[in-house]
Amino acid sequence: MNNKTNVELIGPFTLSEVLDLEKEMRVIDTFIPDSMMGYVWSTYQRILNTTEPQPCGCRSAAGLWIKAVDTIKQFLRDNASIK
Repeated sequence: MNNKTNVELIGPFTLSEVLDLEKEMRVIDTFIPDSMMGYVWSTYQRILNTTEPQPCGCRSAAGLWIKAVDTIKQFLRDNASIK
């Protein structure tokens, strides 16, 4: 709980952000829509507290995107309330 704002924090996110993240990640499996790439990458960066530059959406960067999605899904499994 953040005492200054009385907002429950889960890692670097508010509860509201985690609930939104759960909803958004339900549609991502093996394909990340172009419109979601920035969201996925910035979420990955927040979870790991990193400033890694966002990779391209090409096949050669697939490993980086898989790592990002796996990191987010693991974060949700570890911290989220909705299964």
